[in-house]
Amino acid sequence: MGNDIIAIVLAGGAGARFGMLKQFVPINGTPICGYTLKKFSKLPIVFAVPEVYLDIANNIVKTLNIPNINVISGGDTRQHSILNALKFIDDQKLKCKNVIITDANRPCLSDHTINSFIEKLDSSIAAVAVCKSVNTSCASFMQEKRVANIYDRTYMYDMLMPQGFNYGLIYNAHKNTTITNATDDAQLLDKNTPIDLVEISYWEGLKLTNAEDYKIFEVLLK
Repeated sequence: MGNDIIAIVLAGGAGARFGMLKQFVPINGTPICGYTLKKFSKLPIVFAVPEVYLDIANNIVKTLNIPNINVISGGDTRQHSILNALKFIDDQKLKCKNVIITDANRPCLSDHTINSFIEKLDSSIAAVAVCKSVNTSCASFMQEKRVANIYDRTYMYDMLMPQGFNYGLIYNAHKNTTITNATDDAQLLDKNTPIDLVEISYWEGLKLTNAEDYKIFEVLLK
């Protein structure tokens, strides 16, 4: 189980709010991306980072002694970084039936959740991590600050990471899409593609976004 799965871990963004790339911010002495990479270390990993941070990323991987990992240059956008990682797998002819994609600044996933994705991809072509929405969601009129629609939250979920896909399916979706800045890989799939939900806790899917999140992760990662 899992021998044909590759984890793609993304480290991107400008890091303006932290003064450095937030995926490399140290939490309790370890870069936050290090926690995430360790979580996936039982799988082959493709770690996509901005080119200017390649040396830093390689030093982190070496210091933490993470095996079976390729550090590659990402792209200008999240979408471009994913495509680079998928193309790297193809170019290097790595054995890969399925991929699990996650963000480097989401370090709290449990082994149970990762194993659930590995098992789910034995029978499914796509799966996404979600948590039940606890707030009622609304949409506005375009950019106007007025409510257009209010949605029944009974069947509403927040989409998190990781997401898992059949490799050929998601690679073709990235190569052929007309979307130019997707914030989520599942949105690139044909609307008729069956996508399974894997429900996880809100805390497992939490990501370091704002400077004030730092203290939360200090507690969560003790």
